[in-house]
Amino acid sequence: MFAEISTKATSSLLGGCLLIASLYGNVHADITISTTIRPLHFIALAIVGEQGEVTALIDSKSSPHHFNLTPSDRLELLRSDLIVWVGPELEGQLSNSLSKVAASDKIITTIALPGLISQKIGSEDQIDAHIWLDTRNALLIATEIAQQAKRLDPENSEYFEDNLKQFQLGLNRATNKIKLLLNPSNVKPFAVYHNGFQYFEKQFGLSHQVELVTDPKIAPTIAQIINTRREVAALKPLCLFGESDANPELVRTMLSDYRRGGRSHSSSSSTNLIQEVTIDLLGNGIAESPLAYINLITHVADEFSSCLNTDTANATNNR
Repeated sequence: MFAEISTKATSSLLGGCLLIASLYGNVHADITISTTIRPLHFIALAIVGEQGEVTALIDSKSSPHHFNLTPSDRLELLRSDLIVWVGPELEGQLSNSLSKVAASDKIITTIALPGLISQKIGSEDQIDAHIWLDTRNALLIATEIAQQAKRLDPENSEYFEDNLKQFQLGLNRATNKIKLLLNPSNVKPFAVYHNGFQYFEKQFGLSHQVELVTDPKIAPTIAQIINTRREVAALKPLCLFGESDANPELVRTMLSDYRRGGRSHSSSSSTNLIQEVTIDLLGNGIAESPLAYINLITHVADEFSSCLNTDTANATNNR
């Protein structure tokens, strides 16, 4: 799988990070960064390394959409030099709270960064908040964090700049490997629970054929359910990709008997049955390290590849 073919690249990047850390290991860490979700935490960690403290407010048990600050969270934000969040499109409950605990020059609203690649979602033409699923956005976010870190701690400017360069090199390697792994010409039809993977899909030339729900917060009508079941039966998608908060009862209703109940079931089942894959988009199962974001995006690639084009993945691994 992708994890195997990227071993050399990962080792090289890790070696670079360790070398930088050894050169600056005796410099005092002055920067404290609070992030909301783990993908932003991973990106910030890659930039500040051991010369800063990076925390994530939202754990695996909480939803970014409904997260509210606790008193201890507010104290954490008050002492932070920098706060990094996606924006009201994702962490909607935090919009008012952040402005009350921090000045605007301490907050990076990543969804509003100039040059960000954005995709629209829903009937209201709003920006899709899953911006970290495009590696070009991840680099843009990392660049902004590096700029702010250099402003806050100019003595370590070279350290932050070197870490940014290492992060970019790692992203370039990962992106090139994913392009080989996910050859669009070999990809079979697939469905998604909702349109939450489009940043990743569009960057790597993929396109789902069916989405079960347009808005996860709004239950589909009977007519929509019937129409979706007809689409699934006609297109016979090989895979259904979803997130951990997908409604299992709704999935069961939408797919009816056109399912095999998940990856653990025998691959000898009828090819007309869909394989259901849950992808950890927030990186809750990814260990914290300077390589964590790269591990997250390659995890997403592995999940797509494992279901959609196993033959291509095997061919790439054997090169």
